[in-house]
Amino acid sequence: MNRTPISFRNRRLDWLIVAFFVINFFFITYIVDLEQLVIPDPTQYRQPAWPPPAMLNMIHSYGSTYDPLLMARPQWWKNTIWLDVLFYGPFYAMAINAFLRGREWIRHPGHLLFRDDVCGCVHHFGREIAGPHASPHLPVVLALNLPWLLMPILLTIRLWREHPFTSLAGESENLSVAPNSLTVPDTHDIKRPNMSTVSQILKSPALVVPSLRPTGKDGLLCLPENEVDEYAHLKQTSPPPQEGFFLLAKPVVSYSS
Repeated sequence: MNRTPISFRNRRLDWLIVAFFVINFFFITYIVDLEQLVIPDPTQYRQPAWPPPAMLNMIHSYGSTYDPLLMARPQWWKNTIWLDVLFYGPFYAMAINAFLRGREWIRHPGHLLFRDDVCGCVHHFGREIAGPHASPHLPVVLALNLPWLLMPILLTIRLWREHPFTSLAGESENLSVAPNSLTVPDTHDIKRPNMSTVSQILKSPALVVPSLRPTGKDGLLCLPENEVDEYAHLKQTSPPPQEGFFLLAKPVVSYSS
């Protein structure tokens, strides 16, 4: 079956996921994590070319106050940081591109991220709770690190379907499509239909538009021309979601109010 892409602007949950990837790529991986590789001992070091001094001060202040493990930097900790820099960083860059452009190849790498991140977070949390460098402010540290446990779960749920970024072309569940003819309402307030706009609407599936009523016996609805852009992207629902909403089945007539 033919499938049509779902625009990123209509995938609201993906906004949150992409924001998570962006923060990880630009801030966590190549500032916070990289700092722990270029500075083996945060108590005595020379200013590196990267990260900048302001970022170093922020990281060291947080570690000294809340997270002794970050300042101690045992070897197992550095190993996880190398994984972040070498593998997770490039993954975040590819994932940003894949989600923005709706590329479904990201499903399998996304599932791998879930397994690795959950295992890493459980290990990390155990060390923060009862390790030799346990945090004196555990609620703060756990709250700041919790997104790296929750977001992979959300990502796995989001990518569970085989086609997370597309929908069936012309998909319409439990809807009756009006006959293939145009009906113009019999009222002096409606001008001659704008056929250019009509042709655009005819390409889209049935819509739900507020405050419109049937035009006649065929059950067609008129969509004001100034509302085309607002409603042309909506998915169909049946029955109508609430009182005051009417099903808009194609074909439709567009008019200027």
